[in-house]
Amino acid sequence: MSHYACWLEPAITHERVQLMQGYNPQADVGMLQEAHLAGKPPRDSAGPAADHQVLSTQAPLNCLWSHQDLSMRA
Repeated sequence: MSHYACWLEPAITHERVQLMQGYNPQADVGMLQEAHLAGKPPRDSAGPAADHQVLSTQAPLNCLWSHQDLSMRA
């Protein structure tokens, strides 16, 4: 799903706005779009950066299932 999020989320937003306009044809499209997006948390890139930092450390990091080394040692 995340692979297609770049086009899936705008398509869902568009469909939702069209549905809401069906209930009230005089409603402002911009207001409906803002209402649909309200309450969404901002996207945070700190998580992947922290993951990279953990993987690049010298400490061994093993998979829980396969016990293979997951660290990014060169």
